[in-house]
Amino acid sequence: MSNILVADQQDHLSLRKMAQAAKKDEQNFKTLTEPLITGDICLNSEWPDLNAISIFVALTIGCLSFITCIYLFFKVHKMAIAMLILKQVSNVKAQTVPSFIYNEKVTKTNNENTTDFMSYITNEFSWVHASVLLSIIVLFILIIMIVCIYKNNNQKSGTSLAVEITCGGQCVIVHILSLSLCLSYWNIDTPIINCVSISTFPSCKLFATWTDLNVTNKLTSQSISVPTSIRLNFQTWYKLRKILRQPFCAYVMIVHNGYCTILPGQDQIKDDNKINTLHPQL
Repeated sequence: MSNILVADQQDHLSLRKMAQAAKKDEQNFKTLTEPLITGDICLNSEWPDLNAISIFVALTIGCLSFITCIYLFFKVHKMAIAMLILKQVSNVKAQTVPSFIYNEKVTKTNNENTTDFMSYITNEFSWVHASVLLSIIVLFILIIMIVCIYKNNNQKSGTSLAVEITCGGQCVIVHILSLSLCLSYWNIDTPIINCVSISTFPSCKLFATWTDLNVTNKLTSQSISVPTSIRLNFQTWYKLRKILRQPFCAYVMIVHNGYCTILPGQDQIKDDNKINTLHPQL
């Protein structure tokens, strides 16, 4: 019984209070958890309680932290000043006193300029620049090779007209016209080549005058105009320039998948052949 009374005294609920509550027909509680939560019973607590102690501890820690930050700020400021003072000072060269004595300006020679340029190149040019430049050159060469191979394959495949110019020792075949269909679908008349000439560099063109060269499609009965001016590359133009300086022969051929056949019954060139340096079509 004494243990129960002690427990009642600790919970602020004694038998006397229970008796007074029973006389007034009030509700008695077995435990204090539910009435404290619902607010039916308010227990008087002594000050300072747990909340007040937590508030004071937090305020104390905050004040001490603020004071510590101010103290460390001044310490770091003093340390920074000391490091700036102890830092090694770089050497400073005073400016030269201006002179009013006239000195003739000495110009650099070409050798000195060349030496300065070469030293600049050797100092600034590195292996990185060399590798980039080399890769660009290799890429450019590959593009040229691919274009040349593509053009050669296009000329070898399919059907086309070409003119062969030869002097016996050298021979050049110049592509004239590409035909979309096979050879059996075309009617090609035997031409007469009147004159062959080339333009001067850098135009690099071949001019040929031929008559009765008619190319007709058997399916549509339409004729194709054969060009008389053909653009050449530099290598072909250089070979033709050598051939046309001596007696030569020219024939129109049909090329089908790389196989060449000369059109039969062609006459020789009638006019004198020479390099035309002032062609009216340039």
